[in-house]
Amino acid sequence: MTLIYQWIDVFWIVVAFFTVHRDHRWWTIGFIASCMFMMRMEVEIMVGIGNEHGILPFLQSHIYNRLLVAYSLIYIIFFVMAYYSRDTRGAIFMAATISFFFFALIISVLVMVL
Repeated sequence: MTLIYQWIDVFWIVVAFFTVHRDHRWWTIGFIASCMFMMRMEVEIMVGIGNEHGILPFLQSHIYNRLLVAYSLIYIIFFVMAYYSRDTRGAIFMAATISFFFFALIISVLVMVL
């Protein structure tokens, strides 16, 4: 059961593969995979420095749970953006994907601090 809990966000890769337009699939899967990797690195950093519940004591939940919810919301926003960008090709969608990655990074850092 713990293994399923640790890798529950792999579900988003399957959702992305079947819901995003065919031209955007690999950028979307790359975005989700890089966000998954970033989330695990952020959790390891926070556990390593001894702040498993965030730096400021506002929220008492574990950092993994909070980041899982935050990244899931970001994935949903990204899917909406990808849905309305069906005709977008090439470098424009790549730039949007990179921008969303940095957006996700900034939001996750704010969630880690809380």
